[in-house]
Amino acid sequence: MKLRKSIAIVPLIAVLSLAFGQDEPKLDKSSQERHELEVQKHRTQVLHALLTIPTLQTTFDFLNFGIQGPTVVLLGFTVQPVLKTEAEGVIKRLPWVQNVVNQIEVLPLNPEDKQIRVQSLSILQRLVPQAFPANHADIRIKTMRGDVTLVGFIDEISKLRLESAIVQIQHQPYVREVTNNVIIRPNK
Repeated sequence: MKLRKSIAIVPLIAVLSLAFGQDEPKLDKSSQERHELEVQKHRTQVLHALLTIPTLQTTFDFLNFGIQGPTVVLLGFTVQPVLKTEAEGVIKRLPWVQNVVNQIEVLPLNPEDKQIRVQSLSILQRLVPQAFPANHADIRIKTMRGDVTLVGFIDEISKLRLESAIVQIQHQPYVREVTNNVIIRPNK
């Protein structure tokens, strides 16, 4: 199922990218504030560049990034080989970027994994519909040789529904293992 790219995927990429922030040098308070503003500006620029990629639109693609000085590390997975190339290309065009380390994994398109992807998406949409509003997906699905990994985030209220969906996904034909990397956001 194709989903339109939306600014709503910003929190997913942004929240997960914070874990890969730059090493913080020891600076005085004023220099530290300028440094933090520069890092935030770079994160925003990378995020914006990734969101301009027209092929970033399926539940089976997930991009993340880290910034280390003038180097951007691209992470994630895709079923579209062109997405890996496009992501690297848009990041290389940022004026402050000197190096891009592209670790985006291109997933195999074998029939068994495709069947698992489609069935897993169907189960998740049925049991955790709030994670799939009309214009984006808060949960992304990675399948490789029968191993399913779920990434993203949901509200605490949906946790039990997600656990129920995982049990059903585990019982699909060809599924060997399900790894749940979905972050549970506390209710407000």
